[in-house]
Amino acid sequence: GPSLLLEIIMTARLLSAQEAAGIGFVHEIVQPGNIAARVKEIADKVASHAPLTVQVTKEAIRRIREARPLPDGDDLVAKIYGSADFKGASRSRGTRRTAACRPGRGPCSSRSGPTKP
Repeated sequence: GPSLLLEIIMTARLLSAQEAAGIGFVHEIVQPGNIAARVKEIADKVASHAPLTVQVTKEAIRRIREARPLPDGDDLVAKIYGSADFKGASRSRGTRRTAACRPGRGPCSSRSGPTKP
């Protein structure tokens, strides 16, 4: 539900494939070596249906999405990915350094050791 989604987003927690499936974020887990075969299997199944039915179904789904679009979030994406906070956190990834982000105290910076509140 919404509280779980908020917790995952706010803590930047990564989910295992099993957990993502269990909460409905994905509907199927496919082993890496079987992905191409599974994609072909699904494509073949879709291709076996009447072409006009597939075309009309795709158009119906497109219209439903268009009628209920998600709100524009480009400004939010630009604010994050263009920020000094994001750049500092990106520099600290893959290192033993922790990004120190402090609201109201300037940009994120990478530093060694644990962050302090």
